[in-house]
Amino acid sequence: GVYVPASGTFTMKAGKIIGNTATNIGGGVYVNGNNAKFTMQGGTICDNRLPKAGASGGGVMVATYGSFEMDGATAKITGNNGPCGGGVNVNNNGTFTMKNGEISSNNTYFGGGVFIYAGVFTMEDGVICKNTAEKSGGAVYVYNSSFEMNGGTICENEAQAGGAIFIDAGSFTLKNGEISKNYSEYGGAVCNCYG
Repeated sequence: GVYVPASGTFTMKAGKIIGNTATNIGGGVYVNGNNAKFTMQGGTICDNRLPKAGASGGGVMVATYGSFEMDGATAKITGNNGPCGGGVNVNNNGTFTMKNGEISSNNTYFGGGVFIYAGVFTMEDGVICKNTAEKSGGAVYVYNSSFEMNGGTICENEAQAGGAIFIDAGSFTLKNGEISKNYSEYGGAVCNCYG
């Protein structure tokens, strides 16, 4: 895939990042370090894989003060697979801002669409749909992090706990947007484990 180191910048306007495999981190794109920035304005990140148990970020991994901005109606992260964060994994003070686009049909154990660990996720618009987590957080898994939803749609995701959102020692603020038609045994929309 693509590696963006500290102070590096990657802008994706079109095209595909498809069918890549990483051993541990970031099947499609890995953004890591101070001022590392990935801006996705279009194109597709799809069918990337992390086969190792405990690996993070099937589609995109953002870590160590790196940032990822998804801002394009045609931007799509779909069909990726990894144990923690099928679509996107944000950790260690990384930030992810979703202004538009689609995160869909990704598969994982925790956080089908997005997994946040000690990071920040802000959703302004766009769609997170049809993702699956075998354990928790069909769309979003929040662990020791903050997730603020100001718009957009989270729908038709599935997990054992938290069909849409699973909160584990973190915070979720819903200011606008729609959470609908998600499925889980425990908390069809939101499951707050420890708060």
